[in-house]
Amino acid sequence: MNIVPIIVPKGTVTYMDVPVICTNDKDKWKYELKTTGTAFSGNYDAMLEMLDNVINCMVKSRVKDKT
Repeated sequence: MNIVPIIVPKGTVTYMDVPVICTNDKDKWKYELKTTGTAFSGNYDAMLEMLDNVINCMVKSRVKDKT
């Protein structure tokens, strides 16, 4: 395997050693919920409320960017 060194500008964000290309197109974004322990748990109603809150934040963010 031939490895060729590259110069990566200071401040470049990488993921698994690959530079990340910035995009404002939220359809290309990958969303991930991170929690600790049982922070994302509960009964049916509690889970629906949490998911609704997450979806509302995503929708508000998208509408804000389009204006």
